[in-house]
Amino acid sequence: MVIVIIDLRVNDVVRVLPILRELRKAAMFQPRYISGTTLVGAEDRSLISIETIWESIKDWKQWEKSQTQIDLFRKLVPFLLEKSRIKIYRYLSYEAKAHITDSKED
Repeated sequence: MVIVIIDLRVNDVVRVLPILRELRKAAMFQPRYISGTTLVGAEDRSLISIETIWESIKDWKQWEKSQTQIDLFRKLVPFLLEKSRIKIYRYLSYEAKAHITDSKED
C-alpha cells in the first residue's frame, strides 16, 4: 500500500472544499483506492493536505493521469497560491525493513 500526500496552499478554502469533495468522491470509485482524508491547517487555513491510500503506486498513477482527476484538479488551479506538492510514501513494516528496495512500482 502507498499513501499519497498532496499539499496545497489556497486563497479561499471555502470555495475549494466543494471541489475537494468532488475529487474524493470520484477517487472513491477508482480501482484499488482504499481511503482518504483532507486536513486543513489549524493555524493557517490556507494550508490543505490531502492524504489518499492506494493499493500500489501504479493505482495512484492511473488515477493521477485520468481525465476525471485532471479535469477536477483544474478547477482548483485558480485558488492555488503556489504549485501543489505531491509526496508518495510506502508503509514500512518493521519485519521487512531490512528488505527495502528502491523499486519504483509495487
